[in-house]
Amino acid sequence: INAESGDLPPNVTLMFKRWQDRYTTMWKAIVRPPRREYDADDLGPEKFHIGKRAYKRDDIEIKNSRGLTLHCSHFQPVDRERAAEKLPCVIYMHGNSSCRLEALAYLSHLLPHSITLFCFDFSGSGMSEGEFVSLGWYEREDLAAVVSYLRGTGSVTAIGLWGRSMGAATALMLQDRDELIQAMILDSAFASFRQLARELASSYVKVPNFVLYAALALIGRTIRQRCGFEIKDLKPLHHVAKCNIPAMFGAAEGDDFVKPHHSSTLHESYGGSSKQFVTFPGNHNSMRPKSFFDKAIQFFKVHLRVDELPPPPEIKSRSKPARPLPEIRSYSIRGRGSVSGAMKNVWEEDEELIRQAVRLTLQKKKVLKKSSSSAETDAKIRGKPKSKKNGKHEDEVGMLSKDIADSDPTQLYSESIAPVVDDNRKTKEQKEQKEQKEQKEQKEQKE
Repeated sequence: INAESGDLPPNVTLMFKRWQDRYTTMWKAIVRPPRREYDADDLGPEKFHIGKRAYKRDDIEIKNSRGLTLHCSHFQPVDRERAAEKLPCVIYMHGNSSCRLEALAYLSHLLPHSITLFCFDFSGSGMSEGEFVSLGWYEREDLAAVVSYLRGTGSVTAIGLWGRSMGAATALMLQDRDELIQAMILDSAFASFRQLARELASSYVKVPNFVLYAALALIGRTIRQRCGFEIKDLKPLHHVAKCNIPAMFGAAEGDDFVKPHHSSTLHESYGGSSKQFVTFPGNHNSMRPKSFFDKAIQFFKVHLRVDELPPPPEIKSRSKPARPLPEIRSYSIRGRGSVSGAMKNVWEEDEELIRQAVRLTLQKKKVLKKSSSSAETDAKIRGKPKSKKNGKHEDEVGMLSKDIADSDPTQLYSESIAPVVDDNRKTKEQKEQKEQKEQKEQKEQKE
């Protein structure tokens, strides 16, 4: 540090900014992933046909409990072809970094059975207002506002929920507070966000668990300060025991993002007696196969009591050609895996810097002796010390994890990263000075 100005050296300032940028990238990957942008034309025509029957789309704006506007669409039969004034409705909830366009793939499965479909952009997603997403925490309030709106229209009988990924987690986190929902389908829900984040990080890099815990704790504190919720509370597993309505859990066999064991765990812990667990080919974002849709529609037909509806009116001859819906072939999620991608970039580009910082921090906390060799240090950082006192080591590492987790990112940098950067800078300068001195001596000898 410059004694007169108090400024950091330029290279340290640059490294500090780089560390801050990396850290910002990581926490924003969770609460501010890429927003899915689209326009109203992407939703297709306001009136359209499936087979011989005519349907319409009503676009609606709803205010949630935080005063944010949610952009919504309600797909249903045109008035003259409704089977009844009141029809069952399924609310579809999209995944993270996505929007209500996902629901277009479900219309041809639901509408022909006189089940209307309501979809919307969660706050912070698509066209809806909001700066951040919260992976279910505030989204459940969005869902509650939608349910309240539908009940107030007088055009809905039973309500079912169909959520994918973040949408499925949202459904579980609301249902234990709203017992009037009749049934729900939960596609690729995560059991615990912290568990999911650890799995994603460990799939890319091999770092000690306490480092991952510390990183998540730091990110969690930033999210709490900026967004007002705790990532440790994003745990649908805590809610399922209180849920008792009929539920179908689904998981793609090749999903390497939210692995199938999350859905399996949720299914096993679910409190309701009427529950199913279905697996199907594909990955997290692949279009679901017909076999899954067939089971899902049959599930809703039973629990939303579709068979009790009268048949729809007979169709008269049409004077206008049928207008089809846009074809949906995939979920086309932008920003998919952004959380793991951010972690991967940080660890790959800064792995040695972070390893040295952890080594220095361990020494400062007296977990390691300063005379420890690099090999011994790396072994202990990985949790494999040569010493027989492994239990004591693990206790010390656990305490260190808490110390790091309770630190401010800026403080963590100044205490652990900056000294390493400074040492590296001094070593480089000494090496350059030595080379310059040798070159000067060689030049003098030649002269």
